[in-house]
Amino acid sequence: MDAAALVYLGCLTSVDTSNLFAAGRTADGDRQAGASLRVMGTAFATGQAAGVAAACHARSGYLEAAEVRKVLASQGALLDPADMPPPVTVI
Repeated sequence: MDAAALVYLGCLTSVDTSNLFAAGRTADGDRQAGASLRVMGTAFATGQAAGVAAACHARSGYLEAAEVRKVLASQGALLDPADMPPPVTVI
């Protein structure tokens, strides 16, 4: 597993329980930084990723970031920031 993938999956996995995954706002910061973490899309994305990671772990007994990314991509998840649609302008 590459280092970047390990860091990203590490945000969703328990430190001491191998089959426990977390979703939603799993990070925290000071008041100003915390406000940017309370975005509903983040909760949706981490929920999907945690569910896929849990299913992959349950199936094989271990976690491979490449497999999680493959399943997420097959479900239509946007994994590359370059694939994001442009922001919507509200008038």
